[in-house]
Amino acid sequence: MFCEKCGRKITDGASFCEGCGAAVAGKSAPQVQPQVQPQAQPDRPIPKMPPQAPQPPQAPQAPQAPQAPQPPQAPQAPQAPQAPQPPQAPQVPFGAQPQFGAQPPYAQQPPYAQAPMAPKKEKKPFRITKKMVIIGLSSIVAIALIVTGILVFLALSNNIDLNDYVSIKTEGYEGYGNIDCEIDYAKLASDITGKDMSKYSDKSSMDLSYEEIKDSSSYYVIMSAVKVDTVYPEGKDDGNLSNGDVVKYTITLDHSVAAAYEIDVKNAVIEHKVEKLGASQSFNVLESIFVSFDGYNGFGTAKLMGTGFEKTVGSLKFRQSGDELDRIYYTDADGEENSIRVYIDMKSEGISNGDTVTIKTNADPEVFANYGIILEGLTKDVTVSGLKDSEVFDVTMYFDIETEGIDGNGTANITAKNSETVVGSIIFTTSAEEPNYVYYEDSSNSYNRGSIYVYIDNDSDLSNGDTVSIKTDTPADELSEYGVTLTNLTKEVTVSDLGTYAKKLSEIRESELNELYAACKIDLKNRMYEDWGPVVHDSWDSYEDQDIGNDLGAYKTILTSPKNTTSPDKNTLWLVLSVTLDDNSMDEPTVYYFYYAYKDVVVDSFGFLSIPEDYTPEKSHGFTSYDDMCKEYIKSFNLNVEESK
Repeated sequence: MFCEKCGRKITDGASFCEGCGAAVAGKSAPQVQPQVQPQAQPDRPIPKMPPQAPQPPQAPQAPQAPQAPQPPQAPQAPQAPQAPQPPQAPQVPFGAQPQFGAQPPYAQQPPYAQAPMAPKKEKKPFRITKKMVIIGLSSIVAIALIVTGILVFLALSNNIDLNDYVSIKTEGYEGYGNIDCEIDYAKLASDITGKDMSKYSDKSSMDLSYEEIKDSSSYYVIMSAVKVDTVYPEGKDDGNLSNGDVVKYTITLDHSVAAAYEIDVKNAVIEHKVEKLGASQSFNVLESIFVSFDGYNGFGTAKLMGTGFEKTVGSLKFRQSGDELDRIYYTDADGEENSIRVYIDMKSEGISNGDTVTIKTNADPEVFANYGIILEGLTKDVTVSGLKDSEVFDVTMYFDIETEGIDGNGTANITAKNSETVVGSIIFTTSAEEPNYVYYEDSSNSYNRGSIYVYIDNDSDLSNGDTVSIKTDTPADELSEYGVTLTNLTKEVTVSDLGTYAKKLSEIRESELNELYAACKIDLKNRMYEDWGPVVHDSWDSYEDQDIGNDLGAYKTILTSPKNTTSPDKNTLWLVLSVTLDDNSMDEPTVYYFYYAYKDVVVDSFGFLSIPEDYTPEKSHGFTSYDDMCKEYIKSFNLNVEESK
């Protein structure tokens, strides 16, 4: 046991503290009855002093006044009624202090203590006075109040009212109000566990010691056991509340936690009325921004336009520069700057007159509602107008094909004319030397230049009637930004002028035959003058003194073709020439016949022959009989023969 006053340990059974002399709780100091002299005044109040505990032996004592022996108080024998005795003062020096030490001199010899003792009188019967009744009743009431307080404290120490740990705040602006229900988890956990849990509310587990982590588990268990149910007005939520709205909170603690800590919990049901929200201001974001359109119908472009502005709304300052129309900057009262992005939403293929484009922003109305600002005009629809109509350029206009060869085995080549065409601001040129390209250049900016590649899709094994396409893979809108639309990206050409193997003399133009005969006459004359004998007759050694008649010319034209269709030869055109010759060995002038044979003669649909320039026909020597020549060389084979008149 320890002294309640000085904290020193008290020996078991002792009535007083050996350190300070205070009475031990539950023990009363023995009373000493001093002898009272008759001269003592009973009505004189004697100062009530706390009982003086016996002084420890080792402590020095001040000299004490002689005291009468202190025999133990014996039970009183029955006596005749006596007058009430004056109250007996405790046998302690007058004015003695409760602390250990010397007593003041004036307290050692009270005057009345030295009076001669009066003779004993008979004791009066004990009577309860009014004063004693009042003192007794007051003591009972005081004890009752103390007991009641203790019971109430014990009862309250096991009760938790969640209302005591809740605080609710509202802030914001009318129509955009926010409400916050805060719970003092640290105080709640401290009251439930009896330990200080405040240090765990703002620390992470990384900042705690091992022992603190073990203790903090109670804090987090209690915190997670609290459930808050919130009921907002119909159609409302946190962030769009108005003055007068009522938000209801129901706050409960999980019963398993209450049972574990043996506490009674009173749940909190709070209906909070929203008040004192400020008035909002409006700001039209796109009020000073509009759109301009440029380009050509179907390929137009849109551009943000504006002169910029500066405007203060509530606590925010808004500004926009005419050089940066895609941003609206705003600065709050703390000087922090942010921005709103402005952009045009339109189809990517290009726009036409009558289309609708939309100016939009990425502004979040809830962010500005916290500043009491209602954003308006977050989108703006604009109808497209004023775009110019595009001009067109025929890509394949200056291109064609050139065919050659035989029907069924023809070939085609692309050709181009030299040209220069201006469309809008673009200059187009084609060249016969580069038939696969169209070159273009922007007349207002020579750096904007390029070319369009043109080709044919089928250039071999052609027959008359086939279709050959001249085309380009360049898209029609390649030059749309310059106001030019490309047209006729494909042009089809029908093959019709491939040659065919001549089957009838009538298929060959007469002028074509005349040209061939003229060439043969020149050749025959040269042959006869150069080598007369082998050409005309073996008996002639030279052409000197020989007479070549002036009648040299065409005699017959013959066209033959094999009856066997599998023959590699297609046809043969025979040009027969005749001439009258005379020399000293002849009895008379003689007519000689010569032939020139052209194999696989091709003629086009217009009757023109297709004979290579370096082609050499087969040539005969002179015959004096036309029939003998035909029989031996022309008509002796299985041929179809057509002979001119």
